[in-house]
Amino acid sequence: MDSKDDADEIYDRAVAQILQRQTNAIMFATHNHRSIVRAWHLLREGQVRVAAEIRDVSFAQLYGMGDDLTYGVLGYISRYPPKSGLRLSVVKYIPYGSLNEVMPYLARRAEENRGMLGGSIREREAFYEELKRRLLRCLGITSVTHRGPE
Repeated sequence: MDSKDDADEIYDRAVAQILQRQTNAIMFATHNHRSIVRAWHLLREGQVRVAAEIRDVSFAQLYGMGDDLTYGVLGYISRYPPKSGLRLSVVKYIPYGSLNEVMPYLARRAEENRGMLGGSIREREAFYEELKRRLLRCLGITSVTHRGPE
């Protein structure tokens, strides 16, 4: 791999192959907006292999990072329920271990995400949208929708 774009393309191809050829449960633990959008389009277009049992597909982001992505996927799931045979979820994950074990991982995630300053803008917008939605829901107004991956 010569670049991050190369790594992203390999990841996206692997995701497509797993979704289209396998029937196992899968979790996409990524902060890459483009990768989430690509996976979402496969799910929405029904280009996913399912078996007799319901297939679990999860999207995950590190706790404290990628909230714009988390809220975006949640909004899409609520607006566009999954096709038959799929159960979608969105989770936040927390690394577990001693400080010596966890810090290198967290430092790497922070370094990878440092260049994505646009994500912080999206996170702030998503935060305000979610806050507005919750306040309006408390007031009994439920017609406000989430923005999802586009």
